[in-house]
Amino acid sequence: MKNKLIVANWKANKNIEEAQQWAEEFMTAEKRNNRHYVVCPPYPLIPFLLDITEHDIDLGVQDISPFGAGAYTGEVAPFNLQLLGIKYAIVGHSERRRYFQETSNTTAQKVTQALDFDITPIVCVDRDQIEEQAQLLSAEERSQVIVAYEPIHAISTFGGHQDPIDLTLKAIAQIRSAFGENTTVLYGGSVDPDSSIIYLNEDSIDGVLVGNASLEADKFSKL
Repeated sequence: MKNKLIVANWKANKNIEEAQQWAEEFMTAEKRNNRHYVVCPPYPLIPFLLDITEHDIDLGVQDISPFGAGAYTGEVAPFNLQLLGIKYAIVGHSERRRYFQETSNTTAQKVTQALDFDITPIVCVDRDQIEEQAQLLSAEERSQVIVAYEPIHAISTFGGHQDPIDLTLKAIAQIRSAFGENTTVLYGGSVDPDSSIIYLNEDSIDGVLVGNASLEADKFSKL
């Protein structure tokens, strides 16, 4: 069985003390086989989680600037993340699109910035954004991104009703048609250790993007 990618999106949760406690618990927790874990904390917590990268887990960020380094007050550019071991960046998350009015074009700019610094973008799309988002990326960029299928109704922030597996598989087929047949595709939406089984048992689903369930180290390690 191929490794499944399990990505934690902590969103705007945890302080330094809580992050360090989570890391200690995760490093000692019994983890599932055939899993590749990634945690995406808020920016200020990254330096306090560097130790976990020695324990079969990678670090990512929840967002990234669509601009390079320079006079962009409040932005965090890929250049700023050098030497922090960041391997992944979530871009185009539904909360960014809704609360910050980010567009598929903004997301495409972020993809370009991330790839320029060898950071793998995890591009979030709902069903009606798949074709538009793919068309805004070059063929080379499409071949290098991970895509997270994130149906808006399944996000706990916006309702938390999981996508039926048949609809999920149709969306994933659409993603691979638009981005490329070898695209790594994740499912995101109210994922927990129980609900994830139906998705992770599907060969065409390469992993999951996890929100609330990632805030508890023991629960996250069971995914």
